[in-house]
Amino acid sequence: MVNTVDPRSDTVGSVVDHAKAVAARLLEGVDARVDLRFSCTGPQRTLDPVLKRDLLLVMKEAVNNTLKYADATTISVQLTVHDTSFDLAVQDDGRGFDTTTAAHGNGLRNMRSRAASMKASFVLESSPGGGCRIQVTGPLR
Repeated sequence: MVNTVDPRSDTVGSVVDHAKAVAARLLEGVDARVDLRFSCTGPQRTLDPVLKRDLLLVMKEAVNNTLKYADATTISVQLTVHDTSFDLAVQDDGRGFDTTTAAHGNGLRNMRSRAASMKASFVLESSPGGGCRIQVTGPLR
């Protein structure tokens, strides 16, 4: 939490490094194959603290949902930050769900709201028995 509010950690690179550390900590010791891919290209510029907070919270919520509901054997978390945009994807091969009936939970609603706050797209793909993929893509402000 301290990193989230520390203005010295507002650069693109530090946010990516922090996100990777958070994902690794959340997924430490899980009984699944974990694939973490975090990269940053472009200049080390300062990010808006609200964007940083929302991006980290969406990632944490998506990973927590995977751990809580998916019963997955493979979990992938990817964050790529380019010069002017970011792309976050959390995917699993777990039990999946019907997006038309489960889309009303607090976690999904919060992720959608945070994506909208970041002016980012929010894509949810899942089906019963088919795993789940959440992708958030948006501009850097």
